Amino acid sequence: ARESIDKVKPSLKEIAEWLSTTGASPEEQARLIESWTKSIDDVVKVIDDGDRNGTVTYRVVIGPKSKPFCSFMSDDNYITREQIRNHAEILPPYVLGCDCHLVPKLPWENPGKAGWKPLVPENGAYRVPDWRHIA
Repeated sequence: ARESIDKVKPSLKEIAEWLSTTGASPEEQARLIESWTKSIDDVVKVIDDGDRNGTVTYRVVIGPKSKPFCSFMSDDNYITREQIRNHAEILPPYVLGCDCHLVPKLPWENPGKAGWKPLVPENGAYRVPDWRHIA
């Protein structure tokens, strides 16, 4: 999972360079970089654990700070392992300070009478936000 993510997410060097242009304090820049790194590590752990135990569907829990940036995804979303393999950009973090996280979608979970909605691309692409925002 990490290799797929590393191909589509910005490097820590890119993030640090962009943050240096924002006027954020050095402490805030360090906090955002640490948060980004932890988010990616958490996502990789969830997927690696899922690969070991046969999980094939996941959902993204959209955090309150990230909600304005996540219009491409509904609260009752799900994504498949195949989508993750081919389009790792659909995994959090989406923006700096993102508070979304990935969890396995368990078969007995039910979001309500509308049911689960697959995350689908629009015109062949997912409308993931540009990472150059701060939640």
